Amino acid sequence: MFLADELYPVLNLEELEQRVVVLTKPLADFYRENALVCLSNQQHSTGCPMLARFNDESYGFVLRWAGKVDARMERCYRDLVQATEYAACAIGLLLVENLTEFVGVEQAARGTTVDYYLAYKDDDDDLPFNHAARLEVTGILAETDHNTIQKRITAKKRRHKPEQDLPTLVVVVEFGEPKAVLEEI
Repeated sequence: MFLADELYPVLNLEELEQRVVVLTKPLADFYRENALVCLSNQQHSTGCPMLARFNDESYGFVLRWAGKVDARMERCYRDLVQATEYAACAIGLLLVENLTEFVGVEQAARGTTVDYYLAYKDDDDDLPFNHAARLEVTGILAETDHNTIQKRITAKKRRHKPEQDLPTLVVVVEFGEPKAVLEEI
């Protein structure tokens, strides 16, 4: 499937702050550390392949990062359920930037049922209310029969009502393989 990583785009977790305009350096570092903990927990190392599906098309990526998870990081991110959700934000936002015409521009407020607002990449991100889409992100540390990507997407579809003015994208990131699905609902 992955013959040489030069053939596939790289999702570099070290570039989160530069690639995703909504993330400050501290938040990008926090998301990146969560991703490292989840990937390390699943026995992955930098350069590992990742498959993503968007609009019924499959895409191959290579995940890259610097550094290693040590005992202190493991203690810091002991709640792997929470770490998985933040890690999914790191990879999900990079996937949106790579696979769509959008980029994350604003974190959504609690109660909006989404995590981020997206704008077109060419838009001026300084304009208020410059939202073109909404993004819901969720993560799975390792898929099981009871917790699959498809079950998460189905649950999100039930929860979200279609917006007349803004499309909603859902990205589910699974760290066991790793893989992800990005879908408009």
